[in-house]
Amino acid sequence: MSSPAAAQRVAGAISVVKWVVIAFQLLAAFVFGFGAVLASSDDFVSTPAGLVGAVVIALSAVVTWVLFGWFEHTLSMLAQVAINTAPAAAPYSPAL
Repeated sequence: MSSPAAAQRVAGAISVVKWVVIAFQLLAAFVFGFGAVLASSDDFVSTPAGLVGAVVIALSAVVTWVLFGWFEHTLSMLAQVAINTAPAAAPYSPAL
């Protein structure tokens, strides 16, 4: 990237994508769990399978949070390093 500001914008976009993906995953876990509990059948396999599916999806949301958070944090820190190690600007010298 040519500028640290662009890297900061990409890190912000990663953050937004992270929370959208997590929201969808938690919504899916809720639907799986709610559907498993309210299943109106005498099948004793569907309820535990639905609850296991809900737990697996919730755990995948945690993995998403960690992985995307790591990407976001790493990119933010690299952009901050680029800002802190940039060469100093040339002093102002008015034209005579």
